[in-house]
Amino acid sequence: MIAALSSTTYITELVFGVIFGFALYKLSSSFRQEWGRPPWSIPPWGWFVIGFVIGLIGMLVYLIAHFTTKGSIRRRGGAYGATGGYPQGYQPPPPAGYPPPPVPAPSQSPPGWAPPAGSPASPQSMPPAPAEQGTDEGPAGQSPS
Repeated sequence: MIAALSSTTYITELVFGVIFGFALYKLSSSFRQEWGRPPWSIPPWGWFVIGFVIGLIGMLVYLIAHFTTKGSIRRRGGAYGATGGYPQGYQPPPPAGYPPPPVPAPSQSPPGWAPPAGSPASPQSMPPAPAEQGTDEGPAGQSPS
């Protein structure tokens, strides 16, 4: 037999849905502030929807996510900002008052690409370029008189 929902039951479930949703929203927001990311990387509004839709079961799912995410963050060495640590591979800036580290001088410029000797594109095998017209010098490098 299908039970009909009365308005009292509907209002009660709606109120509890909002309460569970708001509680999960606040819990995931504080978790994100403390550990740098929300449980299972689900944003706080997502936890609100989970709490609103499935209520007490959503609260149990949140608790599982809370402890598994916290454990994985601890195993990786802590959260940035929460424990004062830095992400792996990041070097903290030097203390104030110290000069910046010296920049290494550039080495000689890398050798450019040159075609092999004797190829059609080799400068040695190309004929000399004719003098351009309209320059101050005459043909073949002679000065105009």
